[in-house]
Amino acid sequence: MEGEAPWIETTSDYLLEENMTFCADIFLGSNEKGIGLRVEDVVCVTKDGAENLTNYPRKLFEIDR
Repeated sequence: MEGEAPWIETTSDYLLEENMTFCADIFLGSNEKGIGLRVEDVVCVTKDGAENLTNYPRKLFEIDR
């Protein structure tokens, strides 16, 4: 398993405080087939909400097989 505790989930009950950072990720793929793609953003908690610190293009590229 990747990452470190604590994990932010819908059932989490701990308080996020200003200047804390965490990774928000999504996995697209199949654990059974052992293939996939994970995309992660680093997020910082601010006094007004959150700021995404990750800066990369968000464009989908199709690759012909």
